[in-house]
Amino acid sequence: MKWEPDVPRWRQVFAVMSERIMDGTYPPEGRLPSAMDICDEFGISQVTAKRVLTELRKAG
Repeated sequence: MKWEPDVPRWRQVFAVMSERIMDGTYPPEGRLPSAMDICDEFGISQVTAKRVLTELRKAG
């Protein structure tokens, strides 16, 4: 993934994950990847991955 320097990484990963939810990659009744899986896929820290998951939960 190419990072946008002016956008926090958690927001960029949040956008990707949100798109995957919308396109059915992650079905509504299914589970999202774990924080560790997100870390591995995007090369981000656990703190950042947990922030993404928290924000996704808040967004519904």
